[in-house]
Amino acid sequence: MTSTKFQSLSEWLSILNIIKKHFELTGINNTFSRVLLVTMFFVCATVISQTNLVPSSARIPELKAWIDAEEQTGADGSLITTITDQAQVITGITVEGSIMLNVRSDGKKEFSFAGSNNAINLGQPTVLDFTPGTDEFTIMGLLGTGVPSQGVFVCKGISGGSWQYGIDVTQNKFWTSIGNPSDKYFIQSDGLVNENIHFTLVVKQNESSLYLDGQHIETRGSGSIGTTTQDVDVLIGSRRANADNTGFGYEYSDHLRNVGLFSKALSTSEIQAIYTDLTNPSSDTQAPTTPALTSAGQTDTTADLSWNGATDNVGVTGYKIFKDGNLEATLGNVNAYQVTGLTASTAYSFTVTALDAAGNESSASNAVSITTDASSGGGSGGSVWSESNSVASYSGDVAIGTSAVPAGYKMAIDGKLITEEVKVQLSGNWPDYVFKEDYDLPTLEEIQKHIEEKGHLPNIPSAKEIEVNGIELGAMNKLLLEKIEELTLYILQQSEMNKSLVEEIAIIKKTINEKP
Repeated sequence: MTSTKFQSLSEWLSILNIIKKHFELTGINNTFSRVLLVTMFFVCATVISQTNLVPSSARIPELKAWIDAEEQTGADGSLITTITDQAQVITGITVEGSIMLNVRSDGKKEFSFAGSNNAINLGQPTVLDFTPGTDEFTIMGLLGTGVPSQGVFVCKGISGGSWQYGIDVTQNKFWTSIGNPSDKYFIQSDGLVNENIHFTLVVKQNESSLYLDGQHIETRGSGSIGTTTQDVDVLIGSRRANADNTGFGYEYSDHLRNVGLFSKALSTSEIQAIYTDLTNPSSDTQAPTTPALTSAGQTDTTADLSWNGATDNVGVTGYKIFKDGNLEATLGNVNAYQVTGLTASTAYSFTVTALDAAGNESSASNAVSITTDASSGGGSGGSVWSESNSVASYSGDVAIGTSAVPAGYKMAIDGKLITEEVKVQLSGNWPDYVFKEDYDLPTLEEIQKHIEEKGHLPNIPSAKEIEVNGIELGAMNKLLLEKIEELTLYILQQSEMNKSLVEEIAIIKKTINEKP
């Protein structure tokens, strides 16, 4: 891993302040948070980030490689000798053969694979070792000038279709081999291969899907997923010829602008957003159509809303819910939502709007008026409590200092509570799982990306979530301990690196001292 070199104290403090601000906003101030804050200060030196050549919509932790011709600074027709992963995840990328830079008339840059025995070699990084039938992943790329006749775009495999994964074009159709299955062609893509087209291959455990220019073309079932794996390099523009990781085969002979690999199955809205960012990020000014809102019922404290899916020229990515004209929630691409925390016997008015990836928002839907039910917390007659063996019990909800109990809870207190001790009994695992060998420890790069994009640590609720939902003591302490244990692993990694450096320095000193 390559470390960022911070040039001044202010750069260090800016990173520390991100973490410190998180604890201030969430109100967390205990031993766990203080240890976490101090430890993260020393870890920050190894955190690196994606470059601005990665589209903003693609800057997610699951992005494992982004190869882009726009990074090249040479002249048109110059030989490309160095390529850097713009996702800043993998290193040691090499150029095999003679790949040239093509600068188009519109100023866009492309990799030119004309000739034979040419490939961009990504090596065999663990983050790209996707196992067919087990891992979900996505491969996407933007083709350049010229309609490709045949050739490999991305492949980890050898001749004969014995691939761990890969995608190419054959006989004017997109062809894939995910674990060397029996079903390898996207039949519906026949005749759709063209220049400047954006392709996306989404692979799940039991199916694979093809998208072209952000639009879904075809999904194939379990017959498109095999089990073959190969101990060879991941290549762009070719595949290996032999199982000993030598040779080339089925080379691509046209132009390619960029390639991205993700360790997740991207959704349709994510694919459409990336395509829009790549091809014309500011051109979409058309708002989605207006959704139609209905009520599916209510209780004394909740209201269930549903709406028909809006449509958009690129794709709907989410919805906003408004209560009495004020924003209640911003959602993903769903069609139902339960509003909670309402007051019994109270009238409310709700509307919904649709959003797209460009930030366009539809007009408000029809207004739906709902009056919540009367309170169900108690009777109007005699005592609602019962007593047995000196224990008083009540089967309903209890509200103290307030008139409503949020859905899913038995008691709500608006005010302070004093007690000698609180014990939280968790039903889930305590975070010792972090120290197991199969634990998927996030990289520091992934943590920084998450902080930059979300403003808080992974798996830790945001300030807004804390403001709305509060803190569950057991769950929060479990999460904080998980972070402490993860940080312990990072520190141990740094310790091993420091030991190696100390040993190397000792050898150098010894060599210097032994010189006459």
